[in-house]
Amino acid sequence: MVASTGRPSNIDMVTGLTAGLDEVVQFLTEMLEIAARHNVRLAIENCPVMGNIAVSPYMYELLFEKIQDRGLGWAYDPSHLAFQFCDVYAPLEDFKERIYHVHAKDTYIDQQLLAKMGTTAEQHWWHYCLPGKGVVDWTKFLEVLRGSGYDEVVSIEHEDSNWEKTPELVTEGILLSKKHLEHSMKQHKSQ
Repeated sequence: MVASTGRPSNIDMVTGLTAGLDEVVQFLTEMLEIAARHNVRLAIENCPVMGNIAVSPYMYELLFEKIQDRGLGWAYDPSHLAFQFCDVYAPLEDFKERIYHVHAKDTYIDQQLLAKMGTTAEQHWWHYCLPGKGVVDWTKFLEVLRGSGYDEVVSIEHEDSNWEKTPELVTEGILLSKKHLEHSMKQHKSQ
């Protein structure tokens, strides 16, 4: 099951997300007990915009040190790491035993707008986009992912506002994503 860690209401970027770690560990420990009774694993997505403290490789490292239960893993979405300027490739190897699900979603970063706004004034300098329309090198990503032993589903998560205005555009966006990922996989296999 893919979920979020939740985040205590008094924890934010100013306090530092690590301040909420113990409370989240207690919550997840309880959830893991329930999940185990139903033979379900929990995969925490690294989305920082949905009330979550597991947002970066650093936070996963801390979380997995405290919860060593292999029922808890990572629902890996490179788009969330990209706009935080985290490495999107190294964690695939570093956390290979804990990656249970992967989203194919990219992030476009407007470098000119970022240079003017900085990272905290507004968030308009980045947006989610289709694979291949952003900063992730999907050939490299799939190469590292497969090289780490991951042989499960890579699901397209369509959140590109440029391809959402009509059902036809949504379908076209999904098909373009599929085509790009297939091309990237062929590139990887030919190397």
